[in-house]
Amino acid sequence: TMTAYLTSVALIITACLAFYKLLLQKETFYRLNRVLLMACLALAFLLPLVPIPQQFSLRAPASKQQPVTQLPTTTIGEKAVQKLEPLAAPKPTEAPAFNKEKALQWAIYLYWIGVAIFALNFLVQLVTLLLRTYRNPAIIDGPYRIVEISGDSAPCSFGNTIFINPEKYDWETYSQILQHEKVHIREKHSVDLVLAEIVLVLQWFNPFAWLYRKE
Repeated sequence: TMTAYLTSVALIITACLAFYKLLLQKETFYRLNRVLLMACLALAFLLPLVPIPQQFSLRAPASKQQPVTQLPTTTIGEKAVQKLEPLAAPKPTEAPAFNKEKALQWAIYLYWIGVAIFALNFLVQLVTLLLRTYRNPAIIDGPYRIVEISGDSAPCSFGNTIFINPEKYDWETYSQILQHEKVHIREKHSVDLVLAEIVLVLQWFNPFAWLYRKE
């Protein structure tokens, strides 16, 4: 079911994050770490779709034999006694029992509402970023576009565009920041960010998915 699939994805993401934090975070092989982080995301969404042979499954096999229902037998004398017994007093009404299926259905509705909200937020951010990229004047530096912004926003890059406020830095620092952001562009880190955002849209309920995006 979808609930089992989403739970499996969340557990695998959590395990991959724990693995990265414990063994890889302090390593300086940044490219390898990046590949492993992205591969773990792909594994988290693909592994639950792989069918598991019954001998390796933790679920008990479903029984093919249906239980035989036995009808109660009542003798003629017992029927006569039952007719003479006074009517039993009505039992007090009990509180309705917890409906597991209905609660699960509402949880699924809540999940899709969350997906819609986070997907809309992601699209708004993406459109806003694209408008800032192509509506503002840019300095063309080979394959790179440098868009000068105002305010205290930190320098960043998306696609082949670098956003930076030159008034905040001296020339040497400004040049170093540009070189740093150009590395992000050459390594296509924007793809990582977009994929991480898509994962967050589908796993918004999972706090470890938010930590994974930060990594």
